[in-house]
Amino acid sequence: MTDGKYIYKYLDICEKLRQHGTENVEDVAKVILQESNKDDRVAEMAKNGRWNSIGSLNSDNYDKVVKSSNAPATLKQISFLNRLGVITSKALTRKEASELISKAFEPKPVAA
Repeated sequence: MTDGKYIYKYLDICEKLRQHGTENVEDVAKVILQESNKDDRVAEMAKNGRWNSIGSLNSDNYDKVVKSSNAPATLKQISFLNRLGVITSKALTRKEASELISKAFEPKPVAA
């Protein structure tokens, strides 16, 4: 991703956080951008089979391992949901946690 795309992605995240009423928008946006970029790099490495050389993950089992809807939510997902003020249970799956995170960033209706 070019520097310009990072800036636009960061600004887009900031705007969504402001719409949500999040405090410390710049700090939270920075963390989200960093985590998003890590996810992108991991996905790229897995698709290219780069992890094969160190025996961790290959492109054949990428979808099963990384995108499994039945895998438990990661600690990062649960922690982030808690920081957003979303109440979670320990039994969340990765998919459920991802959906809750996305839902937390949907614009809230403004009361008239």
